Amino acid sequence: MLLYLAIINSEEERNKFEDIYIKYKKLMFYVANQILKDEALSEDAVHNAFLKIIDNLDKINDVNSPKTKGFVVIIVKRISINIYNKRKREEINNLDDKSYKFNSLDLSIERLGDYSHLGEALKKLSEADLQIILLKYSPGFSTKEISKILNIKEVNLYKRNKRALEKLKKSLNEMEALLNE
Repeated sequence: MLLYLAIINSEEERNKFEDIYIKYKKLMFYVANQILKDEALSEDAVHNAFLKIIDNLDKINDVNSPKTKGFVVIIVKRISINIYNKRKREEINNLDDKSYKFNSLDLSIERLGDYSHLGEALKKLSEADLQIILLKYSPGFSTKEISKILNIKEVNLYKRNKRALEKLKKSLNEMEALLNE
C-alpha cells in the first residue's frame, strides 16, 4: 500500500485511498478471481484497478456509499475482463486454430464467461447498459442496491437489464457469424 500512497499528493486523498484499499481490496480480489480463475492474474488486476482508482479519486465522495462500491467493482471487473480476453487471444493464437466457433449462445451470465469475444461485445454496449450488466452480475449487489446506485426504479432496472443482455446476445451472434464465414 505504501507504493500507492507515495503516488498520491494530498494527505486527504491518501486517507481516502487508504480507506478504499482497506474496505474493498478483498472484494476486488474476489471479483477479479471469479473472472480470471488465477490468483496471480487477479492480483495484477486488483493492482491495476487501484492505480485507476488513484487517477479517479476526485470522483469519490463517500468511501462507504454503494456508489463507490459499484465504481470500484466496475473498474476491477473491466480490467479483469480485458486481462481475460488478452489471455484468451494469446491461447487462440498459440493454438493457431482459425476455426474457433462459439457454442450455442445461452443468455445466462455464467455462460457468457465462456466466450473469448465477450470483452469486445461488452465494449459495443452503451455505458448505461454496461454498468447495468457489470453491477447486476457482480457479487454482493442486490437489485435494490443497483437501482440506488444508478438512480432508477427496480422495474426499469429489470427491463434495461433484459434489453442490455439482448444487445449483448446480438453482438455475440454477429461475432459468431463472422467467425463462421
